[in-house]
Amino acid sequence: MKGVGMRKILLIGISFLIFSSLSFAQIKESGVIEGNVYDSEGKPIPGVTVILSGIKLIGGTREVLTNQNGFYRFSGVPAGYSYELTAKMEGFETLTKKNIFVHANSTSIVDFTLSSARVFETGAIQGTVNDTNGNPISGISVFLNGSKITGESKRVVTDDSGFFRFSLIPVGSDYSVSLKFGDQVLDKKEQISVSANAVTNLNFSIEAGVLRAGVVQGNVCDMAGNPLPKATVILENPRIFEKPKTTLTDANGSFKFTSIPSGFTYTVKVQIEGFIPAKMDGVYVSLESQEILNFKLETVKVAEEKSLESPVVLDLKSSSPPSNIVFTNDILRNIPNPQFTTNIIRLAPGVTPSSDVFGGASSSANSYMIDGLETSDPEGGTPWVFMDYQAIQEVQILNSGLPAEFGGFTGGVLNAITRSGGNKFEGYNEFLFQDSDWVSDNLKKFKPEELYNPSPFKIKDIKDFYKSKSGLTDFNIHFGGPLKKDKLFFFVGTQYYQSRNFPSGFDDPSNEGVVFKQPRIFLKISYQPSQKDRVSGFVENDQYNGLNVGASYNIAKEATVTQMAPEWVFNINYTHNFNPKTHLDVKLGGFWGYYYLEPSSGRDKIAYVDEYGYNTSNSMWWYMANRFRTQVNAHLSHYAENFIKGSHDFKFGVEIEKDWNQSLYGYTGAGDSRTGLPKSAWILTFEGLPYLAYQWEGYDQHISLTRFSTFAQDSWSISRRFTINLGLRYDIFRGAIVDKMSPFSSFFSKSEIYWHPLPSGKENKLGTIYKPSGISPRVGFAFDIFGDGKTVAKAHYGRYYEALFAASFMMADPRYKDSRRYWWSGTRWIEDVEGFYPWSEGKYTVDPKIKHPHMDEITIGIEREIFKNASIGFAFIHRNYTDMIGAISDAQFVQREVLDLGPDGLKGTGDDKKVIVYEQLNPGKEHFLITNPKAGMNNVLLDKDPYRKYTAFELLFNKRFSDRWQLIFSYVYSKTKSNLDNDWDTNTGNTTFFENLNYQINAEGVPTVDPTHQVKIQGSYVLPRFGILPFDLQINAYYFYQTGNTYTRIFTTPYYHKNTRIRPFAEPRGSRRLDSYNNLDIRLETQFNLFGGKLGLMFDMFNVLNYAGVRGRYVRTIYRDPKAYPGVDPAFLGSQFDRITSIDQGRSFRLGIRYSF
Repeated sequence: MKGVGMRKILLIGISFLIFSSLSFAQIKESGVIEGNVYDSEGKPIPGVTVILSGIKLIGGTREVLTNQNGFYRFSGVPAGYSYELTAKMEGFETLTKKNIFVHANSTSIVDFTLSSARVFETGAIQGTVNDTNGNPISGISVFLNGSKITGESKRVVTDDSGFFRFSLIPVGSDYSVSLKFGDQVLDKKEQISVSANAVTNLNFSIEAGVLRAGVVQGNVCDMAGNPLPKATVILENPRIFEKPKTTLTDANGSFKFTSIPSGFTYTVKVQIEGFIPAKMDGVYVSLESQEILNFKLETVKVAEEKSLESPVVLDLKSSSPPSNIVFTNDILRNIPNPQFTTNIIRLAPGVTPSSDVFGGASSSANSYMIDGLETSDPEGGTPWVFMDYQAIQEVQILNSGLPAEFGGFTGGVLNAITRSGGNKFEGYNEFLFQDSDWVSDNLKKFKPEELYNPSPFKIKDIKDFYKSKSGLTDFNIHFGGPLKKDKLFFFVGTQYYQSRNFPSGFDDPSNEGVVFKQPRIFLKISYQPSQKDRVSGFVENDQYNGLNVGASYNIAKEATVTQMAPEWVFNINYTHNFNPKTHLDVKLGGFWGYYYLEPSSGRDKIAYVDEYGYNTSNSMWWYMANRFRTQVNAHLSHYAENFIKGSHDFKFGVEIEKDWNQSLYGYTGAGDSRTGLPKSAWILTFEGLPYLAYQWEGYDQHISLTRFSTFAQDSWSISRRFTINLGLRYDIFRGAIVDKMSPFSSFFSKSEIYWHPLPSGKENKLGTIYKPSGISPRVGFAFDIFGDGKTVAKAHYGRYYEALFAASFMMADPRYKDSRRYWWSGTRWIEDVEGFYPWSEGKYTVDPKIKHPHMDEITIGIEREIFKNASIGFAFIHRNYTDMIGAISDAQFVQREVLDLGPDGLKGTGDDKKVIVYEQLNPGKEHFLITNPKAGMNNVLLDKDPYRKYTAFELLFNKRFSDRWQLIFSYVYSKTKSNLDNDWDTNTGNTTFFENLNYQINAEGVPTVDPTHQVKIQGSYVLPRFGILPFDLQINAYYFYQTGNTYTRIFTTPYYHKNTRIRPFAEPRGSRRLDSYNNLDIRLETQFNLFGGKLGLMFDMFNVLNYAGVRGRYVRTIYRDPKAYPGVDPAFLGSQFDRITSIDQGRSFRLGIRYSF
């Protein structure tokens, strides 16, 4: 590490500790406020609520009740500040005293004398809450507000008969009464009058279906497993219910509480004569909770209450394996990571941290959703939308065993749920900083001869060349709350995210590096206009702009490109509850944006590239991508009890996706009429003189994509132990080549001047040319093995179709231009009309019988609750990928025998061997058919149909946060076999693999990403103070180990057809392995109270072990003869195969501060 960088870290670290210690030292200075409360006759009043308010208090307030002597006391009150005291009790007037100053280590005495409220000036409000069938609803919070209500709203909870009452209400006519269920407002009545000594009656009738409710259910049996009927079951939460809810078990020992407010934890108690009572604490009820609580009671031996180990955490209804996981906002904020939203998928079990690959697919096979709608690039499935990280409430990573409502992926699913505002004003602000010099050197173990030198005449210090460094600045502010209490809420945030990296060998005198600037602004509005309806929607505007993009050791600053990528993202969700068992959910969303890469030196300047690959003049190319993606989903859910046999959770859905995709590309250069150099051409030089010129006007593809999908699924609980999951999905895929992106052409006016006109006579190439469809069955089961809810077996089969990609057939767009090559004669440029391959103009058509790619998956798993808040699961996953897309040619090939010089690159040594390659006899005259290639087709060399098979065994341990720690541990053993790679080209069908027989040589084997072993550990631990630390210190860690990627040696044939060379595999695919990944990241954090909120200080360390894993090796067979490299360090000469080309970045550091309230 550079000395100045280390000094910065030491100084900041020392300041961090001093500041924390001083802050907590100040907090430890405190005083006491105490006193008595009397009535007007001087008699003490017990049970008076005394409230202490002040900005230095946690949450802003503390409260106590006076004892039998009317005495109260607040100890540990931060000294040096003024506070406010309020005493209140029904039947007495509320009294407040202000400006009470607290001195360190002293006691402030404050007494109250309360006057009785005058009875003749008060009345009462009472009433009932029933559903539309007249049934009483208990547990509803009822709030009373009015100008004569001092302090907070009065609150009562309806009892078992749905009754509520407010007494001693001052006479008035501006009162309002509202009903709430958890955080959900159900109804409100305003302008209510209260008369002296009178009762105002109010009756509410609501649909129970509007309640955002869950279910608490379970079974009670003896130790032998025999059901215990008529056991009393008690459900408690004083915040929700004034009185506990009770029920009795039925003849099967089962019980069920319905309409329980979700988002809270409860205590469940069970008691029956002759058995020891039992209870479960911390039973969390979610919106769609299906957890089964199981009690086994022991016969009475001693009079005691038994507390069970934990609430059950297993999902007994779903047939999905335990690898599907949810990362909450708390986890996402605490685990050290780059805080880039789409990278969250890398935290999940089985997903490769290096390339976002799951299940043997490529990263483009993943579905990236926000609030349930797809946001990937419609061209090829890569992430397009990069959301504000702190606007995310939680992220669901769903990989296997998914129901029919999920489609459009063959990898995994990332669904990010955005945050919403509520009745309480809340804020979160964070600043992260990582200096680019805060990187350690981890290259000491490597010898110069182990490292590949791409330019030995120019690069002298090879270790300095491979040193990499990067920096980060992330500043964000977020705030949410009510616009209209109980009705209208908002959440708004802004983020500025800037990353900076310095590519190896980049000549950058300004030390600017490659900079990406990403400002974002996010706004979400939530509105509940009625009991049955709820609407929410968000919009985000962001930029992803870059300078010096593409910089490297051989790309000068003048030859880089400037990135411009603005976008608007929107999502609207409407929910309607028809009745307690049926609701409709409609979503509409999408994005508009473009992604432009413009040459830093403009499009007219000609690019020159020397024989060593150095480009010092201008970028050779430019690129423009325009996107508009929309989607609407309508899902109808219905719960049916006692239908056929058991209960059913039905769900039906219709989805429509419409995307417009345009991509433009071309070479730079205005040409030179004096020498015959055409426009859109760059020049290759040799020893400073022109040699060759490559010209290409590029392409302009206009693609319209349409998907219609419908599904039906059922979670059928035949019994309390056995559930069958059934589903069927039908997808219709349509892809069209269009003349213009109507009606959205005007949205991309900056690029319209570069659009290519449709070639004359090519009108027949327009229209819908891609027309497959697919049926996806899904079937699975979940079985509670022992009937105690602690061990569940699961199995599932499903077919999953890939997303619809423009890349699969965009080569058929007639606006692809031929590329050309020119020779320099010494005075003019002469076109090479015989020996150079034209690119693709008018050569591609789509098979009318083409099928859409899909994946068949089988999963088998078992999950067991092992101790408090912890479970362990095991799963087997097998995937089979078929119907890949590719373009096959009608070219004519002939076999040629050539010499492979082996890894040493020298002729006449023992590793030489003769191999068969294929020479094309008619270059430039072939045509291509985009289809599903099969073995035996023309120019398909494979022995088997294109395939990819993935098999994995997963082990997952999940410990929820309790007792100061949490932990997620996963181990995955997997094998992938394929005769194709798992890269973007293969996954989208935009591959040249089938266009030339030589690419298919030695194709059978292991793809690039095949992590045989993978270990991931994510955990947090709050250290005890041990009587030493003045503050709590939390340690968060993320460790992963993974088998390295594969690579394969290739060799180069002699020249064919004027400088056309072939580079096939010299050995079976994936014959070699790179180093394993071995990475540990940690975060140290401390928090303390400040101005009614919490201030946190963070210190992150990435690659703690300073591990230097090899991430790339030179795969070509090349020998550098010392005679051809005079004056060059001998370490850089000889065979270049297997030399290192990429290494992990060394240990790095990041500092952060955050404030929340």
